[in-house]
Amino acid sequence: MPTTLFLMSHHEQIRPRVADMRDMDGDQPWVDWPPAARAVRTKPPAVSRPGETPREEAAAPRPIMGEIRERDSSSGHSHPAPPGKRISAFRRSRMERAAAPHTPQVAHPVPPCPRDPSRDPGGGAAPEAMTSLLQDISHENEERIASMSYETRAEELRDAEAFFGQDTLAKLAERMEQSMPTNRGWPALERRAVDLDAPPPAMQKKEHDERDAWESFRRQYFPDEPDAVPPALAWTVTASAPSGDSVRFDFEGRVTTDTAQRDAEAPDETYLAGLHHHGQEQNVPGYTLEELLHLARSSVASQRVLALQVLQRICTAPSSPSADRVLTADGSAMRGRIVLSAVWLLHDRHKSVRTAAGQCLDAACKALSVVPHDVFVAAAMPTSADAELDMLWHDAAWTPYARAPHFHAQDASHLELVQRHWPHALRQSHVLRALDMWLEDHAADTIVSLLHALVMHDATSAKDLVQYPRLLHVVVQLGATKRPWPLVDAPYPSCEALLVLWRVIQSDRRTAQSLWEQGAVDPLLRYVLMPPCDSTLSSPDAREHEQALLYLTLRILTALGRYGVGSTSVREVAPAIPRLAQWSISAASALPMNDAAWHTIRALYEMLEVWTRAAHKGSHHGDLGLNEPIVHAWAPYPQALLERLPPTPLSPVCLSAYGAAILHLAAWTQSASQWRHQARVQVTVSERLVQEVSTQVTRVSSLLTTAQVREVRRASSDLAYIASVLGGLVRLAPSASLDTWCERVLDLPLGVMATPAVRADGLSMPQLLHVLAMCSCSAAPAVQVRLLSWLPPCEVAYAERCLESLVRALDASAWTVLMPFFRDALRYDQRPPSMIEAETHAETLCMPHVLPPQDVSDPQTGATLRSSPVSGLPLRRDWPLLVLDDLLHSSDARALNAPDALPASWDFTEMDMVRAALQLAVPIASLRAAPSAFWWLGIYKVFLLEQAAPATDEASGAVTGRDLYMDATVAHALRALMDKADDMSHSAEPTLEEATSVTHAGSMPFYQVYTDLMGLYDAVSMHHPLFARALIPPLAMVYAPDYRRLLWNDYAALLRGITIDTHDVPVVRGQRLEAYLWPCESDEIVLVRYVDALVQRLVTPAQPFLYAVALHHISAAFWSAHEDGWGDVSIPPALAQSMARRVFTAEAGNHVLTYAPHDAHVYSPDTRQAMRAQWLDTK
Repeated sequence: MPTTLFLMSHHEQIRPRVADMRDMDGDQPWVDWPPAARAVRTKPPAVSRPGETPREEAAAPRPIMGEIRERDSSSGHSHPAPPGKRISAFRRSRMERAAAPHTPQVAHPVPPCPRDPSRDPGGGAAPEAMTSLLQDISHENEERIASMSYETRAEELRDAEAFFGQDTLAKLAERMEQSMPTNRGWPALERRAVDLDAPPPAMQKKEHDERDAWESFRRQYFPDEPDAVPPALAWTVTASAPSGDSVRFDFEGRVTTDTAQRDAEAPDETYLAGLHHHGQEQNVPGYTLEELLHLARSSVASQRVLALQVLQRICTAPSSPSADRVLTADGSAMRGRIVLSAVWLLHDRHKSVRTAAGQCLDAACKALSVVPHDVFVAAAMPTSADAELDMLWHDAAWTPYARAPHFHAQDASHLELVQRHWPHALRQSHVLRALDMWLEDHAADTIVSLLHALVMHDATSAKDLVQYPRLLHVVVQLGATKRPWPLVDAPYPSCEALLVLWRVIQSDRRTAQSLWEQGAVDPLLRYVLMPPCDSTLSSPDAREHEQALLYLTLRILTALGRYGVGSTSVREVAPAIPRLAQWSISAASALPMNDAAWHTIRALYEMLEVWTRAAHKGSHHGDLGLNEPIVHAWAPYPQALLERLPPTPLSPVCLSAYGAAILHLAAWTQSASQWRHQARVQVTVSERLVQEVSTQVTRVSSLLTTAQVREVRRASSDLAYIASVLGGLVRLAPSASLDTWCERVLDLPLGVMATPAVRADGLSMPQLLHVLAMCSCSAAPAVQVRLLSWLPPCEVAYAERCLESLVRALDASAWTVLMPFFRDALRYDQRPPSMIEAETHAETLCMPHVLPPQDVSDPQTGATLRSSPVSGLPLRRDWPLLVLDDLLHSSDARALNAPDALPASWDFTEMDMVRAALQLAVPIASLRAAPSAFWWLGIYKVFLLEQAAPATDEASGAVTGRDLYMDATVAHALRALMDKADDMSHSAEPTLEEATSVTHAGSMPFYQVYTDLMGLYDAVSMHHPLFARALIPPLAMVYAPDYRRLLWNDYAALLRGITIDTHDVPVVRGQRLEAYLWPCESDEIVLVRYVDALVQRLVTPAQPFLYAVALHHISAAFWSAHEDGWGDVSIPPALAQSMARRVFTAEAGNHVLTYAPHDAHVYSPDTRQAMRAQWLDTK
């Protein structure tokens, strides 16, 4: 419909400035000033035939989209409309151009300039004059070109190309080709679909008739309009092919470019729905994300609201492959742009826009969320951790404790900030302040949902929330005070609100103290004082919601207890605890194994355990709200629960409930002994519980090795539940069998729980920490050694204490010598308090981010000092031998050269350090905490210390030594460590190459280590038997033939000095001699070198091991083709004949003819003799 424009007079009120409008609400008429533009949609002009009297115009209908009025700041003059009927803007424009120009009154009149018809039509020429002129020019140019010869045309083209450029001419030619055949005629009503076949002739005739009718209509009523299609209407007739990469959405957030969905709709539905517009692909219905984000920046509030609503629906719509592809491409760039647009529009002056922006931002954050929606899982652990949200870092997804490289936020764009850590980007945009200013009653649910998404991913946001009391008030209202309890009708109290309070309390002790002092916790006590023990609700969802509210309240009280805060609140609910305990005892035998009530029972006894410890230590911290008589009355409850153990197999969550009861019983026993009470505790079901733990550990161990994120996360959650039983039993009644079970748990591949792929949800790291905390209840050295291999960096304080007590218990003198190197390996700029030991009066319950230390420079050379590429926590498996790495790089090692690295009283030689490291490594290796490959790698480093002097003479920490392995103490320790490595070898152990990759982070290949070791043996060993034994493990068949080539080919002269016996060779993967014989050798170079060694007598029967290896593999090469039991060995016949002619003419030939790999091997001597004769036949 036509849109009429009106000009405002200069007497009307002027709009205020933007700065004056910041505090105004656009939806409330504070000032009655007109808008900048107003659109009035009127009826089309009545069309009358010549000679007819125009009919009286009816009253104009009410505008649909408002009016558009443009103000004229200079003058309010307007041209009056001619009498009769209204005229269109096009008609008025032509009348104005045809009228005489207005000449201003001046002292000396200037005659008007004649109009130039060649200028732009808007500048003076009428459209019909301009069209006629352009046609004349075109005809004249065509005639001139037709009269030119071929040479003249070529010359003119060269001149034009030199003047305009080749690119300009190409664009002009392309423009002429596109415009000539297609831009003719009046536009049709419907867009032409390019993907449809040509219609039948009847349809074509109908379309031509319609075109003729509209063409006649144009000539009659719009004769001055050009015959060509106006550029503004070109989209109605020019059909562009749809792009294969564009994904379009309708107003409900559904994908419209999917073939199945598009074909299922009627052709006219998308047109009637308004899904076609002036975009890049006008014939394709729907809007792309780019178009919606552009529409969100519109100057019209209703269009901004529409765009935000559609974006919200896209974020909440069911998953679609095409939608996921465009939303997650380039590190979820589109999702990040949606977040930025919504945050920006939170500051809009229109309430409707702010409401839509809040809902859109909430939907976008929920789409980016990685935290599970299950409240029983999200709040299960006593500690929490921030989620891993870097969408631009995808490396090392399955590398334990891998961290993204340092990110310089100061130089990043807003989009990159969102992609790196969207909660941090929202904090930088002051989203909490915007929500606090935007707070409205109708938006409370959206605000709480958005706060839940923020604080569950970012502890800093949770800590900052305390600065906004209005937001906290809304959280408490939706979580407790605003909705009835017990539950009646929906909406129910919000579990998300309680999760927000729980996460705020976990963020910091002072934050929790402030929250409790503000009274935010008191309204939640009603869920404990009136628990849903006798609920009569018929809906399972309502019953589960009741359990969730009680569960979260108990978790909040437990978190306060770990800080030693809020004991008066627990005293207020103390009368209700007996009722809850009796309910747990009576319901235990009847509850299904996966019922939500088991989570509530576990939360109840965890709260009783924490507050039992807090009551004992409360007097030391000035908190006397919870005293000994109240705590003493809780003792019978866990005992009664343990007597109701169900006879059926227990689920992990059921085991966790009984584990919490045992932990409470152990805490009460410890406190009772200090309160001088007689503690008579007897757990008769410990054997049954250990059997259940054994079954669950076997199941979990198989899930941890699946390399599937969902399965590993489920295994992590179950393992955390199981560990509570072990920790409780160890605290209550320590025993060697329980220590063994703790060792078995710590021998699981727990590192997979700390990989970026698994820990992204922020739950697996607290679960791992809980497992370690429960196993740390055992004081056995084997358990403590395994703990050091899994502790996260935030436990550096606990690791130092554990390491010192362990080393002093094994060898006190070794701690004095090696202490500087252990502390350097645990060097961190931050040392947060341990969370494993934070049972009461902790400082925080959120795992902090501990960054690696900054580089240190040598005080003399100024060069950056070296540290181990895998220094820090968790400690390396071969941590007793850490000093060897520093000695190998003594010229630039941080532990030897950093200022104040060594104590003033520390004065030990290189020999002292090597002795102390080996003497400590032997008992640690006997605990079987590390695979044998790690100890063999440390043994090689002892021999490599015989290399050249340091590279820089001026280095401050250069130390050298010679013949360390010749020392009797060192040699004895090396022999003992080799024997320990043989004893612990098993079939699934890592190779030396894998061990080197772990301990050196891929910075040094093991082949380089072995090459250096072989060269050093050749130079200084003098065929020392201990050194020779160290060369043997890489010769096993599990390794590549390059290692065997190195000895048998490059260093063949050393073979005579290696006289090791077969019963003394190192064990590789659980096998001694067999590891070097099977599978049989197939490398031709190595086989030829075996023959050379036997023929040249470099290897003789006096060297049992080397002779057995060469004899076995040569025999396999000869006889495997005609005898069973050798495996797949295939060599060229010519090579076999060449080898046979050399072997069978030497002394070893008879041994090859009669060799059998084992007693059960059957062979035919006649067949072998015949093959020998065939090979030796010169014909």
